[in-house]
Amino acid sequence: MGATKTKAKTGAPPGGVKEKPLRRRLSLGGALDAPVPDNLSIPTDQWADLNFKVSPAFHRAFKKEATDRGWSMKELLEASLRMFLEKHQPNYDEKYGDIWTAK
Repeated sequence: MGATKTKAKTGAPPGGVKEKPLRRRLSLGGALDAPVPDNLSIPTDQWADLNFKVSPAFHRAFKKEATDRGWSMKELLEASLRMFLEKHQPNYDEKYGDIWTAK
């Protein structure tokens, strides 16, 4: 009896990286043409990472709202916090100082 060779399924095409379906890449709605924020020119010791998990549906909605406005997700997050603080903590700048610029 001869040995049968089986090919492992990796999900990636031979010799390359698996691309996302075209409909997923086009769903960004022109976000690839939007200007990129220049936050990489600021030294890394002046930034802090903010990592948390959200549902895929939340992530899609958040990303769509940002790209529809030509904003980065960071800009939308900052705008959301600013609006929240202005409504619920009118004197937030006295409490936190300048939280909008990297130091």
